[in-house]
Amino acid sequence: MTFTGLPSEAVPALMTGLITPHSSIHGRADAYLPSPCIQNHAANLAFLPDGTLTCVWFGGTMEGMGDISIYMSRLAPGSERWSEPEKMSDDPEKSEQNPLLFNAPDGKTWLLYTSQTSGNQDGSVVKCRISGDGGKSFGPVRILCDSPGTFVRQQIVVNDRGDWLLPVFRCVGLNGERWSGDADTAAVLISRDGGASWQMRDIPDSIGAVHMNILPLGGDEMVAFYRNRFAESILSSGSTDGGETWSVPEPTELRTTTPRSRLPC
Repeated sequence: MTFTGLPSEAVPALMTGLITPHSSIHGRADAYLPSPCIQNHAANLAFLPDGTLTCVWFGGTMEGMGDISIYMSRLAPGSERWSEPEKMSDDPEKSEQNPLLFNAPDGKTWLLYTSQTSGNQDGSVVKCRISGDGGKSFGPVRILCDSPGTFVRQQIVVNDRGDWLLPVFRCVGLNGERWSGDADTAAVLISRDGGASWQMRDIPDSIGAVHMNILPLGGDEMVAFYRNRFAESILSSGSTDGGETWSVPEPTELRTTTPRSRLPC
């Protein structure tokens, strides 16, 4: 949903959801999803059980404001146009952000996202809605994790034992001051009962490591990659026990040029 290099007046006309062959790159096609919002951010793609491709994101007037809500657009199998977006959250007192979808082993589809008072990421909780019909409709909003400052961004991973691993990061305020992102740390929420309850496992020495993304390597071996709050290098750590414990995040050779001023999410 970023229109790099396009004049601003051209953007609304492109937001039709129609998949269109690129004018100069053979084999490439683009689709600009429709959105009723001024700002759109943190998009995640996922397939539903029937093969429908979904895009979920948050949008509103400005990130962190009370009108920020979760939206979903769908691309049905064989279709050439993305659907008009559905508003998936609507709490006028909360900024609701960072959505993701998870197709659980029991056939249910989960929508997860964060919810916070405007601008206060250290007060965020994780909410969810669950679908029993393959994502066609979703149930009422529930609290998944009420530990203040918990943020999600990447997908749930199921290990070989059937445990659900939800990577999170903890937005921590210092000495009663407004949250700045300078003390954020990484953690994993683990569920051993199909999402009914969760336990927090902190990642050691992980200040500045956010957006943890877990990749299974086979057996109990896993690797995780992180965005670095301090805009230096992409970080990584490993697990040899199915995600129960993790090594200290270390810099990789992959650099990041994220501006230090772009802290939220």
